Amino acid sequence: MAQLKYWDNCDELLGKPHILIAGSTGSGKSVLINSILYTLLTYKPMEKQLILIDPKRVELYAYKKVPHCIAYASETPDIIALLRRACDGMDKRYAEMQKEGKKMYEGADIYVVIDEFADLMITTKDAEPLIQRLAQLRRA
Repeated sequence: MAQLKYWDNCDELLGKPHILIAGSTGSGKSVLINSILYTLLTYKPMEKQLILIDPKRVELYAYKKVPHCIAYASETPDIIALLRRACDGMDKRYAEMQKEGKKMYEGADIYVVIDEFADLMITTKDAEPLIQRLAQLRRA
């Protein structure tokens, strides 16, 4: 894994609230994304879950049927609906935590993985406020 010399331990990345992977063609973006996903798959599906958004249907399709994947979308209307569902799910988690007087959620960690983020932002204006809301909820 020479491409990951600065992040040899992907578990370290899993604790970050957001990760943006950018670079030119051939720079190892896909290698890093796959390394992170493989690391997630070493956990039980009830510990780590995936929501996959794959507008080009190329990078994330192979993970669609793993038990950790709770949702996959590749078409724009489905992507928007999935992002809304993710926001609703986060709101429900916070409501449960508030009701129980807890500051930490004790359920599964859910990772939203978006391939070709820039293309998604250009393709539809509906995605931006939903992604912004998810990011705000994750930081809270």
